[in-house]
Parts: sequence; structure tokens; C-alpha cells
Amino acid sequence: DLHAFPTRRCADLPRVQRDLEQQVEQRTKELHRANVELSRLADYDPLAGVLSRRRIVQDVEQLLMLRNPSRLYMLVIDVDHFKSVNDTYGHLAGDRILTEVARDARSLLRDNDLFGRIGGEEFMALIEASGSDEAAVVAERLRSGSARTKRVFREGAAGQVSVSIGVANASNRSSFA
Repeated sequence: DLHAFPTRRCADLPRVQRDLEQQVEQRTKELHRANVELSRLADYDPLAGVLSRRRIVQDVEQLLMLRNPSRLYMLVIDVDHFKSVNDTYGHLAGDRILTEVARDARSLLRDNDLFGRIGGEEFMALIEASGSDEAAVVAERLRSGSARTKRVFREGAAGQVSVSIGVANASNRSSFA
């Protein structure tokens, strides 16, 4: 029957519309979950588990606009002789050392201090301090904390890993870049 087909199709429209709306809702939720995961991957260094370079630079720039820059200090932390660790014990040992140094440094900082990996064996912290003396105390706490921690490079090979730390104040700066 030629006239029954359009009538039947029209009767199915509310069901088809509901099905399509459910599919759109489902895919929107999937897209949201994927975007959250993508953001997490972009914001955190996958090896060290701390803020990525992109994210920490973004957060530093934002804090420079919101806080008193004379109280903000950047600490740049470099793992000393890291290339020789990689060359002697292999990249897996080097990766483990970076992860441990990052974990230990993060644990020695306050919750509101920023900390991230800015590349290779370099990390950065942005702290708020009353002056350069307080910033130097924080830097020394990080340096000595790393120096006194025994690191296992591989079975039967262990030692300390030192770090060097530079400190800069944000006074009169709109950017650390």
C-alpha cells in the first residue's frame, strides 16, 4: 500500500528522535571523558608525574598577574651529572632517578607551590616567600633532601644524586619567559 509507508514512518519519528538523542548524549559523554583525559595528558609529564612544561609556564604566567610578584621566586632545579647516569646505568635507571627526584622535591614543597618538569633533567618550582633568604632556605631544603637520599641505579649500584638550583625573583617582571 503506497499511502501506508509515509504514515508508518511518521509514527516512528518520536522513537527515532529519542534514539538519536540518546546516541548524541552518549557520544557527548564519551567526548567529555576523552577531553578530560587529553587535558590530563597535556598538563602532566608522563614520566615524572608532575606538571608539564606547558602547564607550569601557563600557571606561572597566571600567578604573576594575580599575586604580588616581589613575593614570587622561581627555582630551576637541574639534576647534576644526569647524562653519566644514563650512559652508565641506562635510560630506565635515568627515568627512575627523574621520577624519584620529582617525587622527593614535590614532597618537600608546600601544597600551594607549583612544581613541574621543564625538560630533560630540569624541573621548576614557583614558590611564594617573604624574601630571598626564605627562598634560599627552600632551595637548600630541596638540594640537601636530594643529596642525602640514597638512589638505586641498578642491583648492586647505589649512590646519591645531587641537584643544582638557581633562584630568581619575579619583581618587575610580567613574565619569566
